[in-house]
Amino acid sequence: MAEHTPGPWTLADRTIEEDGSIYPAHILGGARELVICSFSAFESDAMFEAKDDCRSKRANAALICASPDLLAACIDLVGLIAEIAPAYEQSTMCANARAAIEKAAGRASPDLPNFPRSNLDG
Repeated sequence: MAEHTPGPWTLADRTIEEDGSIYPAHILGGARELVICSFSAFESDAMFEAKDDCRSKRANAALICASPDLLAACIDLVGLIAEIAPAYEQSTMCANARAAIEKAAGRASPDLPNFPRSNLDG
């Protein structure tokens, strides 16, 4: 499986260039600030949406931006618990953390569809 683009990931708001080109809101990641994803209707439909819908989109973008940090924290915490409190390794909390790590890695989980490998590996 291909590795994800390293963090930090940041949200870049929609921009309109001098030539009239419009770049939708998007998330940048890594040292080269590669585009992780873009939000084609992030702000363009804002005038037709309820304020809560716009807030949800921004909240979703913030969660996506935090993903690399959350993954690293889960990996570190599961490792630390295994080292200093092995009795808790089988806890629901650790099982949930391991499941989140597996999901982030693109490995099968009950709520993640089994996509063909070619779709996951780029």
